[in-house]
Parts: sequence; C-alpha cells; structure tokens
Amino acid sequence: ATMASAGPRENEKIDDWVNQMDEILRPLAETSPFGKRIAVERFQERATRGLRDRGFDFIDAQIPIEYARSLKTEEEIVAIRYGIKVVEEGVHRLRDALSQPEANVTENEVWSILHSTVIACDGEYVETRLMNSGPKTNPWMQESGARRINVGETVQLDTDVVGPFGYYVDFSRTFTAGYGLPGFQATEKQKKHYKLALEMVKHNMELLIPGASFENVTFNAWPIPEEFQAHKYHVQTHGTGMTGEYPYIFHPSDWASHGYDGVVKEGMTLSVEAFIGSDQGGEGVKFEQHGVITKDGFQLLSTNVPPEPYLLEESPQLCSA
Repeated sequence: ATMASAGPRENEKIDDWVNQMDEILRPLAETSPFGKRIAVERFQERATRGLRDRGFDFIDAQIPIEYARSLKTEEEIVAIRYGIKVVEEGVHRLRDALSQPEANVTENEVWSILHSTVIACDGEYVETRLMNSGPKTNPWMQESGARRINVGETVQLDTDVVGPFGYYVDFSRTFTAGYGLPGFQATEKQKKHYKLALEMVKHNMELLIPGASFENVTFNAWPIPEEFQAHKYHVQTHGTGMTGEYPYIFHPSDWASHGYDGVVKEGMTLSVEAFIGSDQGGEGVKFEQHGVITKDGFQLLSTNVPPEPYLLEESPQLCSA
C-alpha cells in the first residue's frame, strides 16, 4: 500500500498485507534451512516491523541478486543481441540525419529519431537524454535540449536504451554534423580526440578475459593523459543487464576511494567506456562498446555502427618544396 493508493488507511492496508504474508511464509519457514530469514530488496518500514514482530528476520537481497544477474544465460544473450540490433538501427537513422542536417535542426529533433525507432521496434524506452552537440559535449553528461546543431560540430550520444524484452543496450558514438556535405573535413582536434577514445576502449576491452581480477584490469588500463583526467567518465567498465549493473571497474586514480575487487567471468555482459574531453575546454568525444565475456575474452556485440572513417583518416600533407 502507498499513501496515494490508500490515503489515511495506509497503515491498515499494510497490516492486512503483513497478516497475509505471515500466512504464506510461516509454513515455508518450517521447511526452509534458513528458517524465518527473508531476503528483501525494498520494504516499507511498517511492513518490516510487522513481520519482525512475528519472528521473521531480514537480510539485504541486493548483493546475491546482483551477482546472479551479472552472469547471463544463453537465452538472455540472444535477447540482448536482438536489442542491440534494434538500437543500432536507430543510431544509423540518427547518424543519417546528421550527414546533411536540416537548417536549424535541434538536438531534441535529432534525438527523437532514436526514440521513435526503439518504440517502433518493440523496445521499451530510452532511460536518459544523453545526446549533445558543440560546446555541450565537454564535460560529458549534458542532456539533449533545444540547442540548434551547426555544421562542423561534434554530436555525441549514449544509447542507454531499455530495449525489447527489457534488456539494456549501452553503447556510445560520436559524429560530426555535416559529414556528408561536399568537401567536408573534420578538424584535427576532432580526429585526435576521437582516435584517443577508440584507443582507450580497444586497450581496455583486451584486458577483459575470464579470470582477470578487477584490480588487475584497473591498474593495467589505458593511461589517460593528464589533460583529460578531470573530465574522464567515472568508470572504465561496467556491467550491463536490465540497466547499468555490477560490476563497476574504476580508474586507477579512484581505486582507493571507490574500487573493489572481483573476477571477470564468462557470461558477463559489459560496457567499456571512454570520454576524452580537455580540462581546458573545447569539444569532447564519447565512445563506448557493449559486449559479452566468452572463454576467449571480450566479444563485441555493438558491431554495426563502426567507427567514423572521416574521423580516422589522415589529413593530406602539404608539399614542403
């Protein structure tokens, strides 16, 4: 019961529920090796007191549930693969809209393309509004809004989609508005930062092999240059299941304050993060890959939106003669 559903009768309804639960749980407790111990994720205080008065004890269910959720079954991997394909289609459509963008198009108008694709393909919803452009790209975590996107500006996004079957799809991409226009050239800084982000993700993916400790992955991670330390993403890798989940693998600089050890295991689905944004300002680059741990290491799942060739190409060298 909640205040909204029961109003001033909330306590009465909670007490009724406690009586019903007592009738259900008591015979189970008589045969359980754990007796009257119950694992709960979230509970109202009055309900807790009511069952405790009847002899029940409580433990936090979050830890065992998170451990269990971190290892995916084959059926779950099939569902996740399908969800990634749906989201990749939405990102392709969004990318196409940025090739030769309409005049005065806004971030929200472009961002809506991903939303519409997700819903049309039986996905559930996009959890965040993490698409931004131009000066909003650094530092990361600025939300999509009414800002108009200009040709030549960086546009970056994090999918954060609860897709078909309820599984989370989490990868990030960075584009440059107007990349399809005749004579388009990305700037040298855009290319440099993009290549660094890809290098970081590639390096850290290669560390994710079954049996590797979180501590080992942390301290062998790609060394982030000092210029980009202040604005780095808060983790280098995280679990991805029904949402962002266990484990979080932190950066070396954050190990003492936030890090914890564990083991990379086959069946984990993980997202590997990179954000390259200078502490001196200017545009940033967000890149992230979603994959699964197999016996051979990190198998990439987010394969169908490959890196942008115009951000990887070398600029022509001028003749010095």
